[in-house]
Amino acid sequence: PRQRVPPLRRPVDHPMWVNKRFTEVAAELQGKAAGSALFHPASSKPIAEQLRCIGLSIKLAQLSTGVLLQHVEVLEPADKPPKQPRLVTPLRIKVEGRKQDYESYEDLDEIVARFVEPQVEKATEVFNHRKCVDGDQAMVNQAVRAQQGQMGPDAAAAAYCVALDSHRPGTGFIAFSGSAASNVYREYFTITPYGFFFRGRVLPSVEHVITAFKKNPNYR
Repeated sequence: PRQRVPPLRRPVDHPMWVNKRFTEVAAELQGKAAGSALFHPASSKPIAEQLRCIGLSIKLAQLSTGVLLQHVEVLEPADKPPKQPRLVTPLRIKVEGRKQDYESYEDLDEIVARFVEPQVEKATEVFNHRKCVDGDQAMVNQAVRAQQGQMGPDAAAAAYCVALDSHRPGTGFIAFSGSAASNVYREYFTITPYGFFFRGRVLPSVEHVITAFKKNPNYR
């Protein structure tokens, strides 16, 4: 059987840093409050690659289906000296919907302030929205069907709800159906620290996502 690569212990001095495997980090975050986050070695990668990036795990929410953990890759400079175990800045994270592919950060504290905290804030906005359903696929579909029943058979608008995707942390979706005879479909949006990436642009709130959807529910 293939042997697991041990996590590289790196000398990072930060209160949110732990020299633990990804699975250990996930287990530790299970019991913490939503919004908690930990930096850790990129233990799923070969040792050489563990020297060029680190992992960031964020507990976005506690769903009825389980803990919603988002795992983010934080890259160090491409010209970092090989075999250097210390963390080298600036650091980079890929963020959808930005002009540059990667956002740059001077240190871990800046990542917490500019990435972790607003990312959690945006996920919480989805979770607390009046149209959000916290449940599995069957519960989401049931909520859409129940709304259709309240609207009546002649309603022109689509029945819909929003939800966080438990299988794709950092992603939300609108579940909708045009009529009781049609299927329940999903259209996805990406949660970013800057807003919600939907239909090729970043929108500032969940309400803006819903408004864009309602204007054109048949967007393709």
